[in-house]
Amino acid sequence: MKKIFHLLFLLSIITLFKPSHELSFNVIENINKLFNSMFFNPVELLFTLTKMKLQSADADFSCTLCQRLINAVTTTIREKYGFEGIQYYAELLCSVALDRGVCNTYISKYGPVFIDSFILRAGNEENLCHKLGFCPEGEETEDTYDYAIRLLKDKPKNKKREGVDYSAPTLKMIQLTDIHLDTKYVENGTVYCDEPVCCREPASTYSRKKSGKYGFLGRCDASVELLESFMDKAYELKPDFIIWTGDNSPHNSKNASQNDNYEASIIVKNMLDEKFKNEIPIYPALGNHEKYPSDLYIGDEAELLENYGQIFKDYFYEDQAFETFRKYGYYTEKYKDTNLRIVVLNCLICDTWNFYIIGGRHEAAKKEFIWLEEVLRQAEKNGEYVYLIDHFPINSNFQLTECAQRLRALLDRFDYIIRGFFSGHTHLDDISPVRTYFEPKPIININYIAPPLTTYPGRNPSFRQFILDSNTKNVIDYQQYRLNLTDANLKREANWYIVYNATQMFKVNDLTELDKIFKIDVDGDYIIQRYAEGKDEKKIVHNKKEINEAQCQIQTDTYHDFYVCAADTIFSKEYFFELLNDLSGEWVKTSE
Repeated sequence: MKKIFHLLFLLSIITLFKPSHELSFNVIENINKLFNSMFFNPVELLFTLTKMKLQSADADFSCTLCQRLINAVTTTIREKYGFEGIQYYAELLCSVALDRGVCNTYISKYGPVFIDSFILRAGNEENLCHKLGFCPEGEETEDTYDYAIRLLKDKPKNKKREGVDYSAPTLKMIQLTDIHLDTKYVENGTVYCDEPVCCREPASTYSRKKSGKYGFLGRCDASVELLESFMDKAYELKPDFIIWTGDNSPHNSKNASQNDNYEASIIVKNMLDEKFKNEIPIYPALGNHEKYPSDLYIGDEAELLENYGQIFKDYFYEDQAFETFRKYGYYTEKYKDTNLRIVVLNCLICDTWNFYIIGGRHEAAKKEFIWLEEVLRQAEKNGEYVYLIDHFPINSNFQLTECAQRLRALLDRFDYIIRGFFSGHTHLDDISPVRTYFEPKPIININYIAPPLTTYPGRNPSFRQFILDSNTKNVIDYQQYRLNLTDANLKREANWYIVYNATQMFKVNDLTELDKIFKIDVDGDYIIQRYAEGKDEKKIVHNKKEINEAQCQIQTDTYHDFYVCAADTIFSKEYFFELLNDLSGEWVKTSE
């Protein structure tokens, strides 16, 4: 909650200036120094003094005064500034994390929802003042600590995950993620532009750099030729099944539509059908880019879910899975009548960038977690193993901390039956630990975070193939495949190759050796592979921030913990997402 006061204090400083694009960033730097001073934090001081003064007065008076102040602030924001007046300041704050031009595009689409939701939340002065401690009554919220206590109280103490059965046959599973297919991509296209996505217009005769057949290492998305080359390689590998973890449409945030997003998913689906001809199961998940504008999801959107349900219909092998997806965007079904249960979540429900949630719209997320617990309890009862699939990793800046904490509690409670947790989204070649809820140790699972097929924003295309124990369903190993884009464009031939085997990378026999896997030399091979997928590996230069982020990535399993570990100043991308988490708030307790 103190971060909300940081924001209000910052806005009060900025609003001393008239909207002008000549506002010096020296002002920002000076404010930053104030915030980070060891000797003087104006927000903390102002908040503490005000609270002490008010709480020493009559309780009813302090409550009333707080509510009137909140009401006055939100009324002033709404009436004096309006959206156009606020837009400039929002762009200024956004530009701390993103390019100013990108911010303008984002804010024009996301700004009205953000402001309406923010005023809705901040304007609920009764609850806000109750949370700040000035008023005795307000809405009760659900504490994730209490959630974990309730969930873990019946965790079996004598159940442990068995090791790999090396006598059993193996299964192969391919993960395809973050395709971002751009049907408007052109070879010999302009690679530098003022648009969100480039490589869509022919380059001039004088351009030194142009897009290639399979893509370009820059702000360009996947070409059709690139996706076709993946399909050929995937078919050659003969997987037993595929998990398709979302983000099929390009990064175009201008002049696009929801129909464009449907079209991207239809094209990918048709190519999978043409290549595999329904010979193997394919399990699709929604990514945040399946929605347009991306991320903005008000909850259980009937038309959106019905349309995607019809697109993916052939991939729902049980009627209940199809019906659940059409209603909520998540589903579960068993793999080929085995004891392996696939559980697919709807990432939009727990999306930090989904500004509708700031207004207190948590019902969709609460329903998903009630459903997920029921599914896991039934799987436990039936003696099934589970693969959990979510587009967002557990410690992603797009995964709401409230959701991540509940996920962590569920992964702890059902650790002996959940055999894999698979995500994408970050466009990085990664893994993340999952620890027990109340202790920093032991590590109980791995969140496998696969890199993307797209080249955006400058990475060689990648996909993963997992080797699985068909008996215990443990993950034995995975191979990281990559395409050297420069070489492929030069030779006009896509030669996908194995960059590394995970067991060799982490020096283990199989991927159940969790403690050994996460004892990583962060200056060694793992970090090189983590940052090399988009660049010439001989030219990698690691700065201190990259190394710090990599260390934090393998030490944390919620975004809040990652933020505490990795953030260096209040004016950082990490702080921006932490602020959004704080604004989204705790979930209101459902009345019994």
